[in-house]
Amino acid sequence: MSAPAFTPRQVRQFVLMAADKIERFPGKFNFGAIWVPSDGDGCGCALGWTGYFARRNGECVEDTSRALFGVDSTAFYRRISALQQDDDCWLIRASDCAKCLRRYADTYLPAPSAAEDDPVDLPASLVPALPTMAAQS
Repeated sequence: MSAPAFTPRQVRQFVLMAADKIERFPGKFNFGAIWVPSDGDGCGCALGWTGYFARRNGECVEDTSRALFGVDSTAFYRRISALQQDDDCWLIRASDCAKCLRRYADTYLPAPSAAEDDPVDLPASLVPALPTMAAQS
C-alpha cells in the first residue's frame, strides 16, 4: 500500500489521536489485533489506531510501524514498554496504553517549540476526512 510520507509532527498527532481513541473507547483496544482498523467501529492495538488516523486502513501493523516510526513493531513495543510507570500494564489496560502512547509522543516525537507552534500541517487528502473519522471515534 502506497501512503504519503509524514513528518514527525504529523505522526505525533496520529499517536495522540490514537491515545484519545483508546482512552475514550477502551472496548475498541485489543493488543492482539494485527491489522489497522478499516473503520472507527473496529478494534485495534496502539499501532493499529495510530495507523487508522494516518489512513493506513486494512494494513498490517508491522508495515504501519515501519512506515510511521521507522522501526519494526517489536522495537516500537519495546519503546512503549520502557515508558511504563509503576503498575502500568499497557498491553492489557486501555487507559495505560493511552498514557504510554502520550509518553511515546513526548519522548520520540516531541512537541514543537513555541516558535514553531502553528497548526499541524496535515496532507490535504486527510483534512476532509477528519470530521468523519472523529465522529466514528
